[in-house]
Amino acid sequence: GRVVFVCRIKAAIKPIPQKKQKDIRIARAEVSRVDRPFSSSFNVFQDNDEIRIRVKTAGDLNINVFSVSQDGRVVQLLPNPYVQLEKISSGQDLIFPDEAMRAAGFKLRVHTPKNLSKAYETIMIIATKEKKEFLSAESENATLSDLMRELSLLEPSFWVDAVIGYEVRR
Repeated sequence: GRVVFVCRIKAAIKPIPQKKQKDIRIARAEVSRVDRPFSSSFNVFQDNDEIRIRVKTAGDLNINVFSVSQDGRVVQLLPNPYVQLEKISSGQDLIFPDEAMRAAGFKLRVHTPKNLSKAYETIMIIATKEKKEFLSAESENATLSDLMRELSLLEPSFWVDAVIGYEVRR
């Protein structure tokens, strides 16, 4: 037999008006295994692979990096209690974690959820002109909706974002 599910999704979408061209942007956002070169193409990793993230901006910006699971849960990777960043200069590469962090034992590893053979996850980078804290109230159970709600309250010319998707397989 075949089971069919029907669902109705209702969404309230707030359009973000674009008044003018932003003078800031994320020029490059990439993720790779630590033993491979960076690539802008879609990445496939194996469970427990160690990864790193590279970001380059056009404009002096504050960088916030989030991991978004396939079920929409969000974890802030940067800044964090151990790594506080200053503004990144235009054209400068930010690599996270860098060699010094890795040597100190700070490593990013990807994993598939229990009972799944693969997962699709996302790295979301938000760059802001001024330092801004995100998700402080929802830090334990934050979702992508919580993050997008906070972004919708900001002036559109204040921030830019980039999204990097990847797959993790067992």
